[in-house]
Amino acid sequence: MRRHNGERSKLKLLGVGLDRYVKGEEGVATYAEQQVTGATEFAGISKYFSIAVAKGFDGKPRNFRQTFEIIRDYNIATLKNGESLVSRAETAAWNECVRIFRGTSGHTPGAVFTKDLAYLGNRDIWQLVSTNSEVVLTFSIGKFDSTNPLHVAALTQLGILDEDLVTIEQSES
Repeated sequence: MRRHNGERSKLKLLGVGLDRYVKGEEGVATYAEQQVTGATEFAGISKYFSIAVAKGFDGKPRNFRQTFEIIRDYNIATLKNGESLVSRAETAAWNECVRIFRGTSGHTPGAVFTKDLAYLGNRDIWQLVSTNSEVVLTFSIGKFDSTNPLHVAALTQLGILDEDLVTIEQSES
């Protein structure tokens, strides 16, 4: 829908996405999914934490094994107790490490695939919506980052946020 509406706007570039729109795109997509599932806060903290551990937020970059061990121990400490706690913690840590080390050998400390940091956009979208719930209406205008002040300023200056919002509202009626 964002692509389709963006292609119909007077700034056709909104169909393929403005520069650095991915964080906002992932944020909106995850936010929408969470609204359906009834989430009450942003998702993805485990990905940020895993990448931070691997990249060496404490000054020591880590390889796959070292990161896995820390994430496993963290999971053991934070997961709800129950049957097969250690197994669940290990599986979750393994899956997280496979995801962040994808495309690498896993041997080089700190060498991770950081695309998942784009999911940080989910936190930013939650914060934006909590301060201005009306902004949700603009999410369907096209592919841009609602939390990027340059995107919002450009679309406001071009009158796109207002004009296209009216057009979308009329087509939904």
